[in-house]
Amino acid sequence: MGPAGDVVWLCAPSWESDAVFSALHGGRSSFAVSPVGRSTWGGHYEASSLVWRGRWVTEDGTVECRDALARPAAADTAVILRRVLAVAGEARVDVRLEPRAGFDRHPFAVEGREDGSWAGTTGGLDVRLWGAPGARVVERVDGARLEAGIVVPAGGHHDLVLLVGPGADGPRPDPD
Repeated sequence: MGPAGDVVWLCAPSWESDAVFSALHGGRSSFAVSPVGRSTWGGHYEASSLVWRGRWVTEDGTVECRDALARPAAADTAVILRRVLAVAGEARVDVRLEPRAGFDRHPFAVEGREDGSWAGTTGGLDVRLWGAPGARVVERVDGARLEAGIVVPAGGHHDLVLLVGPGADGPRPDPD
């Protein structure tokens, strides 16, 4: 996790696979959930877990994002859960999804689904995102990127669920 709330390194669908997010090593592929405007970043792992809780103090309040790799629905599918929490005041975050399999070699193609989710592909991997129904696709010569703005009312939360793998077109996992 980077300070801007971006997943900058992830091999998928399994640990020995090529990276699908590789911004850590100079690529541009990542999955970011970042507060809008100026902020100061921090965070910590929840006790006895691998759950990261990013925290930003903004000009308007405090935003947290609880991030976890969930137990996969299948052995060949990575499941990323991201819960945005409006700890103090309203939380406004920008979401950017640009997976590029094979260490950025394969472009991302994505389209909206009737259920409000997004489904795409990169390098033979399926990608499915729930929780960004108002997102827009930014098309470029070498692939697409998905962008969304999300507003979470004070005291509330909003879930983003991402599946990456050859069979990631299944039903939405329960983020709880």
